Amino acid sequence: MSSGILEDYIQEVSFLELRGIFRDAVSALDFLQTEPVDLHFLDIHLPKLKGLDLIRSFHIAGQVIVTTAYHEYAIEGYELGITDYLLKPISFERFLKGVHRAKELFNYKRSCRGTDTNIYATGDEEALFFKSGTLTHKVDVNDITYLEKTGNYFDLYTKSGRKIIIRTNFADLFEKLPARKFFRVHKSFIVAARHIETIESNYILVNKKRIPVSLSFKDAVMKTV
Repeated sequence: MSSGILEDYIQEVSFLELRGIFRDAVSALDFLQTEPVDLHFLDIHLPKLKGLDLIRSFHIAGQVIVTTAYHEYAIEGYELGITDYLLKPISFERFLKGVHRAKELFNYKRSCRGTDTNIYATGDEEALFFKSGTLTHKVDVNDITYLEKTGNYFDLYTKSGRKIIIRTNFADLFEKLPARKFFRVHKSFIVAARHIETIESNYILVNKKRIPVSLSFKDAVMKTV
């Protein structure tokens, strides 16, 4: 199924607007740094970086619907939080079911927004507010070195050694942190690309902190750094 057919389907749905078509993940990530998108259609087999590796290693703000001719990646895709998995050739009826599912989920999240998050935009693209206990901290995004998951919380560390404890989850972090500046290297760690000092076989040194790289993330990490 060509991207042209998918493009035709999108044009038939009133609540969808096509923002761009990209042949590889790197080009898409460059676009997403400056252009927010609510819904992504992602193929499994892409040049340079595979579709599921893209989801695994980078936060993709917005929902993802996978489009592929291969059924064997479905379970892995759903474990990574995709909204739907469409097998090619995709009928318009099946496409419509998927995008309506995405719309319902989008509307639900929008209705909950502002009541269940501890991370807020500042109006400045280079800074975010992080609520920790009774305090709310303004943090320059470029100063964040890495985040470590501990139970239902994340410990956020900055270049100066500042530590902020936030009650949040991966989904909320990945929605707020700028794309391409941060990526996941382990089930418990997110690192800032700009602060990587050295890379070993199974570790990354970030601001003098030795952070493990899981086997499941290693290939994607090495391709992107």
